[in-house]
Amino acid sequence: MLPQPPKRVVALEFSFVDALVAVGMAPIGIADDRQPERIIGPLRDAVKGYASVGSRYQPSLEAIAALKPDLIIADQRLHQAVYSELQAIAPTLIVDVRSSTYQEDLETLQVVARALGKEEQMRQRLRRHAEVMDKYARAIENDQQLTAVFGVSSDKGSWLHTEATYAAGVLKRLGFDTPLKRGRNRMWSVPYVKTGLEQLLATNPDILLLGRYSQPAQIDSWAKSPLWRGLKAVQNKRVYWVDGNVWARSRGLISAELMTAQLHGLLRQ
Repeated sequence: MLPQPPKRVVALEFSFVDALVAVGMAPIGIADDRQPERIIGPLRDAVKGYASVGSRYQPSLEAIAALKPDLIIADQRLHQAVYSELQAIAPTLIVDVRSSTYQEDLETLQVVARALGKEEQMRQRLRRHAEVMDKYARAIENDQQLTAVFGVSSDKGSWLHTEATYAAGVLKRLGFDTPLKRGRNRMWSVPYVKTGLEQLLATNPDILLLGRYSQPAQIDSWAKSPLWRGLKAVQNKRVYWVDGNVWARSRGLISAELMTAQLHGLLRQ
């Protein structure tokens, strides 16, 4: 706990931007990869005027120091190597969000809220979030027990998100199981798995959600293959392109609610 609630916060991951906005705060600095469009719409509207501090992978220590923050929020996996340098600039909270599941993220949000002096506001926001998710789970009503998988594709390859990822946790919260379980195959024991079309066909989910990271993407070429047409999701017209910034990069309450609303809309088409 800080002596006083912080007012000048720097967020080094998009998840922390989501957490700050969720309790009515806006960071003064964000590691936005120098691509502000990666910050999803509702968050971008709430953080106008922030300063970019560079890449999430290598944030600029000089840019952070110039902002004179009273709190830095960093990711354990991305920023552990520069933790001492960050701590020399300002008190630094370091937590693991990049590899966290949906449920783990809900718990981490309470840790972040404590550092912000916003515990009660976060408790209220978490209650509202649970209500939103319950409402959509009832509306979607996956009584057919369909499986669903999210992945991303670029010109460099395609990656499926296993049960250990945020997206899979949101889908599970809505009643959708995933075939990408570590108990079924050792390759699914890590969060993100670079995959080929044959591997995707072996998992064969009922619903396939895809985030595009480039134009064209590898999956565009897969769509010309006979193997692609063997997918249940293709046969049943349940392949959906979604916003990768919302589904993969943001990982927070607001993004989860956007994911849920988008999925509900897609399934009603």
